[in-house]
Amino acid sequence: MKKISFNELLCKGKYMVMALVAACALTACSNDNEGDGNNNPPTTPPTLDTPAYEASAAKYVVTDVNADIHSIELTASGNYIIRLNSVLSANSTTPEEVSAAKKPSVMKTPAALAAQTRYTQFSNILYGEYTKTGDNQYSLGDYGTLTVTQDAGGAYALQVERASGQTYNLKANKAGTPQQGSASNALCRTWNISQWRTYMRINGQTMYDFTANSVGELNEMLAQWGQENDEEYTEGDYEVEFDNSNAPEQVVFCKTGTYMVLYANNVLAVSTWRWANTAQNKIQYSWDPDSFDDTSMSGEASISYSNNRLYITEGYKESEDGYTFEQGMVYIMDEAK
Repeated sequence: MKKISFNELLCKGKYMVMALVAACALTACSNDNEGDGNNNPPTTPPTLDTPAYEASAAKYVVTDVNADIHSIELTASGNYIIRLNSVLSANSTTPEEVSAAKKPSVMKTPAALAAQTRYTQFSNILYGEYTKTGDNQYSLGDYGTLTVTQDAGGAYALQVERASGQTYNLKANKAGTPQQGSASNALCRTWNISQWRTYMRINGQTMYDFTANSVGELNEMLAQWGQENDEEYTEGDYEVEFDNSNAPEQVVFCKTGTYMVLYANNVLAVSTWRWANTAQNKIQYSWDPDSFDDTSMSGEASISYSNNRLYITEGYKESEDGYTFEQGMVYIMDEAK
């Protein structure tokens, strides 16, 4: 294939994963987001089992703003997500760890704290697995235990007993939920990223369409394509903004609107999501874990399934001067077991 120059035709796009989602925001030369993930497998209704802790899934938002804990979320797949009001209440023990913890938990800041126990800690987020040990009683692994009691007025009392000996007695409200139904039932669980796919098309002609088992392998495919086909190629023009050491590995969707991504270097990012159009399988996400108000921090992605695999696609499409240019990134996921 003859080498071609794209500089007169298009801007060279680079990818980043939304985070928070996680997770999968595509950076390009326009704010036009029209990609639909063409050539994805046709969506088929997944036949996934109900997650083991669906009945326990809830997000408890602490009403005392002076408390160390902002919220405690129990996910349907048996994970817990604790957001702290201050990094000072985390287990940071050195100035370096405290400094790293103060950095915001967004995808662009790959600073993480080494976990002091088997739960994962980054910035003001704690993440691990839980088990139900009794009526409204939960073991949060090495972090401690949680007991939830509902009072007559509909509020909740949370008793948190840390493994270190600290005890918190907190008042909380249960967070609301986004749109319910079969679409949310399928999506809201914990997923592991199994494969990566990216494509580029000009005027409907596929320039490349690569699927890889790791982001490192995908970067190699893109680099080789650029070297062979772009006469103005320079190192870094065609690559995903991750390597195998810091790529996203696990994604959690909750019916409360929580969206969380765990990266290979133990970085955590908590964001929020909602349905944009369930009939079209489109979701909106925001890097702000509490709001969609800032449009610069939000985006849209498409959801599809094939053989019980989840495909999250974010694409970019622009037409100008008789040319139509498309790029897309697809994250292919299997349910975490």
